[in-house]
Amino acid sequence: MKNYILKDIKVALFFLSLFTLVSCDYKELGAADYSEQKIYMPASTADVGESGTYLVNSIATPGQNFRYVASREQNKLNIALSVVRSGISPDGLVNVAIRTTTDTVTRLINRGVLPGAEVLPADKFTIEPAVTIASGKDVALFTLAVDLNFLLANTSKTYAIAVSVSSEDVASFEKFSTTVVVISPAFLVPAAAFNTVINAKMASFNNLSANSVSYTWNFGDGSPAVTTTSPSYTYAAAGTYTVTLTATGALGDVNKSVKTASIIIP
Repeated sequence: MKNYILKDIKVALFFLSLFTLVSCDYKELGAADYSEQKIYMPASTADVGESGTYLVNSIATPGQNFRYVASREQNKLNIALSVVRSGISPDGLVNVAIRTTTDTVTRLINRGVLPGAEVLPADKFTIEPAVTIASGKDVALFTLAVDLNFLLANTSKTYAIAVSVSSEDVASFEKFSTTVVVISPAFLVPAAAFNTVINAKMASFNNLSANSVSYTWNFGDGSPAVTTTSPSYTYAAAGTYTVTLTATGALGDVNKSVKTASIIIP
């Protein structure tokens, strides 16, 4: 009987020692999480391109993360950027410095990676100098605000600027700490276009517009306007009708393009 009791005591002591060892390891791992955090810019991985190219060159489509908000009132094209902390634990404040550089852009232009691009002039944009990732959070947002009138006056050009993040609190993923923002302002100007296929009294309209977010069609017969992208319409009577397509761009009602065409319904 005494041997069984001693055996049970030894087993209990073994599991107690194992539990203590695991608990110590867990605490040590938890304490090490903070030092293993790193920061990076998600935008640097957004597009297939060298040196983290982030393209701002198209109208936002449904289901796509927005890359900008255009504001005529503020005269700004606000490009949304962020810095993210990686690691198991989100504990602790992370103070992040933000800076813009031209060297990276100039190097890419000279190497032919950004053909035809120009460095975005320093007096045509603003950006926060720093942000803080709060304790318990993984991300901090900031904005590259570009002069909208400047872009609208230079829609045939392409501009680029490099944005980098760093911190004295944690390390950075070197490959993903810089984003080259490339802006092609031509996308800010809508261009209405369409063609028509007529079958008896039904006209099918194929919308070929570019850089547009919404559409209004007037079929020229006094019927209500429609907002379908590429509608079909049946006319009540034969005749010649003037069809008008109004395409609205990223800047809203102040940014429209109108296309008219005459069609003959047999």
